[in-house]
Amino acid sequence: MRIIHKASFIIMLTDIGSKMPITDAVILCNGKQNPYIRKDEGYYIFADLCPGHYKIEIFCSGYVNTDLECELKAGQSHSFVFDLPYNSVNPSLVGTPRFEFLVKKDGKSIKNKNILVILKNPVKLLKVIQKAKQGDQMIFLNINDDPLLFPQRYIFTHKGKDEKKELENKPEQNDNKKNEENGLNDENSGNTENKNRKNIKQKIFIVGFDKDSGTYALHKPIKESMPIGGSFMPYWELKTDHKGKVILPLMGRFIKDSKVNFELQLDDEKKHLTADFSNFDNVYKTLQINAEF
Repeated sequence: MRIIHKASFIIMLTDIGSKMPITDAVILCNGKQNPYIRKDEGYYIFADLCPGHYKIEIFCSGYVNTDLECELKAGQSHSFVFDLPYNSVNPSLVGTPRFEFLVKKDGKSIKNKNILVILKNPVKLLKVIQKAKQGDQMIFLNINDDPLLFPQRYIFTHKGKDEKKELENKPEQNDNKKNEENGLNDENSGNTENKNRKNIKQKIFIVGFDKDSGTYALHKPIKESMPIGGSFMPYWELKTDHKGKVILPLMGRFIKDSKVNFELQLDDEKKHLTADFSNFDNVYKTLQINAEF
């Protein structure tokens, strides 16, 4: 008798603003409400699934419907983490300061469309304090156990030296130093450091904090090493609602400047926007921004 190893997946849902777990969502798999275990921490566990292709649909009152697809192999388990974006009628938005992007193309609202929103103002106080190697899934940051930092997606950037090339060129650098002492170097020598400069840019997703090790946990291992320092730009994978709006709460923990720069990506198009809320002193005010692609 052939034994089929079952597959599974886990979905974690949180509120995009408060980061509180969402426990009242309805999740369909291939159009059906498969049995699942619901946890108070916002986890939805689907076990004993047959291998195959699954279309997952997430519905929750006050939030934009979210969907995804995945291919499950025998014995395989997938995990997904989502900040559910608000829709225009979410009751928690009453009295909440927020950004509302009205997304249009050719003068028409773009409804129910995936969109990437990047805050181009780096989080000034957030830095890497210990180098992380390629493949690591834990990183050391200069701020300990801040629940407002996760779950959150970031673009990490760093302008620095390519350490591998630097090591490879070290003997050459030593020779150059000797040549300089002997006056033998030509006018092009001494530029090794500039040639070894390497700009690092990669997406990471912080999902938790481990108190024992003092490290932040990532959803997936990093693809490239993360040197000490660097900059973190938050980004959100959102979806326009039935009115063509993308709603983003006023992220006070990230935004410290009066002028805020955003980049919106819709399919292959990018739109750069600047919002000025120096007079944004009314807590009930909504800052509306037109994003015309």
